[in-house]
Amino acid sequence: MRRLAALLITAALAMAGCGDSDNGTLPEVSGKFGEQPRITAPGGSPSGGFQAKVLESGDGRKISSGDLLVVEYVGQTWRENKVFDSSWGRGPVTFQIGVQPLIAGWVKGLIGKKVGSRVLLVVPPEDGYGAPGQPDAGIRGDDTLVFVVDLLGGFSRDAAAAGAKQQLSDPGLPSVSGQPGSRPKIGVLTGTTPPADLISRPVVAGTGPEVRSGDLVVVQYVGVNWRDGQEFDSSWGHEVPVALRLTESEVIKGWVQGLAGSKVGSRVLLVIPPQLGYGRAGQPKAGIKPGDTLVFVVDILGAFPGSTA
Repeated sequence: MRRLAALLITAALAMAGCGDSDNGTLPEVSGKFGEQPRITAPGGSPSGGFQAKVLESGDGRKISSGDLLVVEYVGQTWRENKVFDSSWGRGPVTFQIGVQPLIAGWVKGLIGKKVGSRVLLVVPPEDGYGAPGQPDAGIRGDDTLVFVVDLLGGFSRDAAAAGAKQQLSDPGLPSVSGQPGSRPKIGVLTGTTPPADLISRPVVAGTGPEVRSGDLVVVQYVGVNWRDGQEFDSSWGHEVPVALRLTESEVIKGWVQGLAGSKVGSRVLLVIPPQLGYGRAGQPKAGIKPGDTLVFVVDILGAFPGSTA
């Protein structure tokens, strides 16, 4: 994401119409979806126009403006066949298409494509970085750029777990109401002693792949405090779901331990004791006191390996 932020997320350029075009000789691309591609631009000058071609068609949902996208990509100049940016080896990256300022060629070429597709983009200067180019990346003002983008995931703002609802059999646990596919509500047994150990229970059973520690996960969540039942955080109502790495450097330990092993598509109830949450320090800005037990309901919408080198 660091390179993407530096290169693709720039001052927004005017967005033109969407759709595929194939009005000139295209570069050759080797490798399959999910594998690092190799791009070879033909000799001579490009046609001059924007081109987008689906190299492999996925069967997922169509990408819409405003979606949170998860992608792997490589970008190089036509002129030199020189790679100037790539996510491969670092792991997938995320951005909100049509909202975050991306180069116009990405917006034109990716909206309307299906998740699971590999897309080739040939981006002339007017749909890329324009006359200024990107000198730090070796991109001149007259350079045509070539990208291959694998669309790993696409999530709307109201995406939610929608699997089979499960019954919580332990009466000592908080209740979770709300139908799969909608925002959950948590009922906490305030005034009672919370469990001393981490609790992780499926409320909705997903059927996707298992989440692993270190994955990039896309989630919706609600968090409340066991002590008073007050909500202190939620992703619902924001522009898009949340994407984060399931590592202790990004989330509390209770999330890493409680979500690893769950399946994509699941809604999971987490009861997190303080030693796996914010401990003795708490989070005063969120109203979390030292020693507070936290309760989360997390919808796991997608999980992607941390590195795909």
